[in-house]
Amino acid sequence: KYLHKNIQNSSDINITDCIFRNTNNKGGYTSADCDNVKIIRCKVFNPKNGGFNLSGHTNSLVKDCLVQSDKLIDTGYAGIRFPNSAKNNIAEGNTVINCGRGIFVLTGSQNNVIKNCTINGTMYQGV
Repeated sequence: KYLHKNIQNSSDINITDCIFRNTNNKGGYTSADCDNVKIIRCKVFNPKNGGFNLSGHTNSLVKDCLVQSDKLIDTGYAGIRFPNSAKNNIAEGNTVINCGRGIFVLTGSQNNVIKNCTINGTMYQGV
């Protein structure tokens, strides 16, 4: 199973050691306007679009996660995505393989940190 965009306006969420396979929507984790979310050591295999979408998140962490597709995904989504004014988030030690984009930071997002990540195979940008 995977999490829909039904996690909204929430805080202090921990998602650890989860596996998401063959997701049919945006990815393994998709939510909006949350604070202090920690996604650690999770794996997303063969998502339809991408892996982790942290729309409007603040003070969140995606660490030591894997997003991998068997075939190259031709989409604007990403393995890890910080859109819509996402602020003060960290993506650390993650691996993204065969996604449309590796790590995507956009639309007014600021003060996000990306470190020690590996991106392999993208349709568009690595970061």
